[in-house]
Amino acid sequence: MNKSLAAFAVAGGLSLSTAASATVWQPTDGDINAILVNGGGSLALFDNADTGYRAPLVVTGGDAVSISESGGAWTAANGAAAIDLGDSDAFRLASSDGASWFEAVVEVSAGTHAYQLAFQSPLIATVVDLQPIPLPGAALLFGSAALGLGVIARRRRRDGTALA
Repeated sequence: MNKSLAAFAVAGGLSLSTAASATVWQPTDGDINAILVNGGGSLALFDNADTGYRAPLVVTGGDAVSISESGGAWTAANGAAAIDLGDSDAFRLASSDGASWFEAVVEVSAGTHAYQLAFQSPLIATVVDLQPIPLPGAALLFGSAALGLGVIARRRRRDGTALA
């Protein structure tokens, strides 16, 4: 009984820690092969450190964005323009309604390394060949919850009380 409850808690914690919407992404093979834009608004790629959304690489439907490294500096380019990503290949995706930039509010896996992203602006984008970068906070939360469950199980086993 204790082992099945612990396994259920671990599985539930894992599913919760991966269900959060990602804000930081990275390519899986050096480029993002397809970005298909549906709806209004525009889609842009930003350096991970650019939380103020000051330097966008605007992406139109069907654009391929290459992400490459040279001498320790990473660059994202779509043929028409390029932005500096600094010392990592991490980036943010955001959509604009013309006045503000919004990160994805819903992400749905559309296959291996493909995601359907919905934004607050009237935009839905399918992005291929990228993966979310896990949030360290989610790992910390999961780890502390697992440790707490282990302590509770050990105390109950020592005291002879069964888990409900």
